[in-house]
Amino acid sequence: MNSTWTKIKKRIPNHLVWLKDYLREISVIIIGLCITYYGDSLMNSYTERKEDKEAIKMVQEELASNISELNKMQKYYQADILLSESFKSGISVGLNNVKEDSIKKFKNQHRLYHYWTLKGHAFKMVCESSTMQRIDKVLLTKMFECYEYMEVVEKMGESYREKRFNELLQFFNQFPVDGQNNGTVLEQWKQINANKQFRNYIMVVLPMFSKSSLSVCKIADGIVRDTQNAIKKAYPDINADTEIR
Repeated sequence: MNSTWTKIKKRIPNHLVWLKDYLREISVIIIGLCITYYGDSLMNSYTERKEDKEAIKMVQEELASNISELNKMQKYYQADILLSESFKSGISVGLNNVKEDSIKKFKNQHRLYHYWTLKGHAFKMVCESSTMQRIDKVLLTKMFECYEYMEVVEKMGESYREKRFNELLQFFNQFPVDGQNNGTVLEQWKQINANKQFRNYIMVVLPMFSKSSLSVCKIADGIVRDTQNAIKKAYPDINADTEIR
């Protein structure tokens, strides 16, 4: 028994040395793995922040572009409202009593129908990327509402343009192929006044459509600006040419 215990006591120091070396090697491996994992985590975090920044910057630039487009739409609707009101005023006093200089800014206004494009590609890319998972949910909801409202504006613009185009087609049918709808504004207005359907469009339908479309545009403009401000607050380090104009 004593002999066995003596042998065990002799081996214990050797085992302790082995255990210390083993634990040292395991510690080095664990520390190395931790450093690697931490480094990978930092790199992934940096890559994600960079991707998020680039994606949000594109959305901001897209919103700035849409604000510019919304401004153009509002000016067009306002011009149509003024056209209708001025035409009504001219009819009430008699077109022969209207001075050309006072209405020259309306030359060919009734013939204009514009194409507008509100962009949404950048936000669509965000929705299809991992960035969407990292955006604050309140901000993400605001962005969805913003783009959904812009779709409403664009659809109203399409209906507005289609109505104008159809009315113009019927209006121009009364003229020869070479066209007679030129000349002064007063001459154009007399042509409009001679066509009952188009006159009704200018005096009744146009202002109704213009005012409702303008109202929706103004609301959309405010929503887009609020969304821009919310994004700037959430991502203050984004430096892009996205200033609200």
